[in-house]
Amino acid sequence: MKINVPRALPIATMAAASILGRFVPAQAATTTVGPLDDTYLRDGTYANTNFGTDTTLYVKDDITSYYRRTYLKFPVPALSGSLRSAIVRLYGGNQGAGYSGTDIMEYLPSNSWSETTATYNNPPPPQVEDFIRTQTTITSTTQYYQWDMTLGLPHYSPFRNPTDPISLDLYMGNSATGLSADVFNSKEAASNKPQLVLTTSTDGANPVQLNMGADGNLYGVTRFGGANGGPALIGYGTLFKMTPAGVTTILHSFNLTDGAYPSSRIIEGTAGNFYGVTLNGGANSLGTIYKITSAGAFTLLHSATAAEGTPALSGPQGEPYTNFGINPPCNGDYYGNFGHTYAGLVAAGDGNLYGVTTNGGASGKGIVFKVTPAGVFSTVHTFSGPDGSHPEILILGADGNLYGAGSFGESGNDAGMIFKITTAGTYTLLHSFTASDGAFAGGLFQASDNNLYGGVGASIYRITPAGVYTVLHQLASSEGRWLSGLSQGADGNLYGVSSQTGSGTALSTLYRISLAGVFTLLHGFSPTEGPASAPPLKAGDGNLYGFNLNSAYKITNGTGAFSFIHTFSGNDGTIATNILDGHDGLIYGTTAVGGGGTGWGVAFRLESSGTITPLHSF
Repeated sequence: MKINVPRALPIATMAAASILGRFVPAQAATTTVGPLDDTYLRDGTYANTNFGTDTTLYVKDDITSYYRRTYLKFPVPALSGSLRSAIVRLYGGNQGAGYSGTDIMEYLPSNSWSETTATYNNPPPPQVEDFIRTQTTITSTTQYYQWDMTLGLPHYSPFRNPTDPISLDLYMGNSATGLSADVFNSKEAASNKPQLVLTTSTDGANPVQLNMGADGNLYGVTRFGGANGGPALIGYGTLFKMTPAGVTTILHSFNLTDGAYPSSRIIEGTAGNFYGVTLNGGANSLGTIYKITSAGAFTLLHSATAAEGTPALSGPQGEPYTNFGINPPCNGDYYGNFGHTYAGLVAAGDGNLYGVTTNGGASGKGIVFKVTPAGVFSTVHTFSGPDGSHPEILILGADGNLYGAGSFGESGNDAGMIFKITTAGTYTLLHSFTASDGAFAGGLFQASDNNLYGGVGASIYRITPAGVYTVLHQLASSEGRWLSGLSQGADGNLYGVSSQTGSGTALSTLYRISLAGVFTLLHGFSPTEGPASAPPLKAGDGNLYGFNLNSAYKITNGTGAFSFIHTFSGNDGTIATNILDGHDGLIYGTTAVGGGGTGWGVAFRLESSGTITPLHSF
């Protein structure tokens, strides 16, 4: 069974006191193992000498003397839950007085080496990739030093089975004549031996999106974590329910057979059931569509097939989804699988669920699909080229029709298109973008006047349900580029962000535009402030609230005054990703990492006072 393992994960090291330098919550379990093999290699006249039985491990990079490099191989025991951290600890220090330097640790692709045979001239295989590494400052103080190897494990996992050992090497990050060696105890030492400390939990990890149910509770997914670790040990993901007070219940832990790596927002359908999509897993390892009740009764509705294609990447406001710190799976796939849709499914008035795939169908140009609450899957429309191709966005209009956008227009032009389709399958190409319009639709939003608005390239447009297309504003270079989605404020104006600017120092911009096209630049996010990727949302007090990388901001209703109201500290989360305007008038959101749990994200509420209340730390 093919598994797309996520290529990189954001990990936040918390400042809370613990033996590992990470906060270890009550629900986490810690397992410590010693190495199966450890040794060091030395060049020069010792290039054929084996040091596998020595009680010490050496690291040195003296350009005029002998080079020394350490290798370790740790077993991976059967773990309960999914991995939260992998910390390597070595006891020792530098032999020189007052020394301070860095030692770099990285994963190796193979365990086909032994401490009894390894030499400089017969070394273990080289590192997997240069970025699968971490470093630690070594001083002359004798103590345990540690390397947080959690980040690299998902990269490393394609090269190993879940129960295979983990091989690592350690080398000095700075080289100079006369450097003293870093010396650590080996497994042959009498005490303070090398350690691999693995922390696991059955809680979710890396929350993606929230939705508020009719019962007033929040429902969401975590892309990783749960009771089943999987080949990368990080878990296949979970579905959870959370009360507005933060009481959190894991409704389901994915197990690969029923899906893996859920990334779409759970939507509420009929009879209080919720629906969503996974990135991977299922009968064909291409993702699944599922149903779950508020009590946690899970049903696998559909396993994707290769012919059905890849669902689109779009967010709650119809914008192509952007999530800081989340990278696609490796192996070269285009986000590879059926389940890679972040807005996921659309619940239409006929009680069925709809979505789009960017590829697949008879011509490989994407489809619009329908799935019934019972799991009957069917193709509503197949794109062929003249009618557009590769749809990426789908929303439900006020008239009950579905509206969407894609990156390719009629006959394959690469500027994009907007379309309408009824639930009965009647398809209309509303507009095919041209080079003068701009390229790549940046969102689709239906405003109070029932017209559709969005961004394409540097153009903000309006299109009527009948297909009358108007460019409202063409952004100047200083105003931004690559528009995201839009939202509507209490004042009737639309608000949005650009992901970057064409000139100046801002990483992204925040703007307001009236339905008539009057444009106002509200704020440019500096490199210090960090970029914004999603539009602000209207809260019950009439103001709009939004998030950039590590801060929350407010736009005052009526005046449009911009102000930062909160800076995330780490314990309340880091890297705000998704926000939701709950029907209780408050704003809810998630962070990709950070929090007082194991550093794998926070679900929070933005109070009317402007303060952030963490509801749950994963």
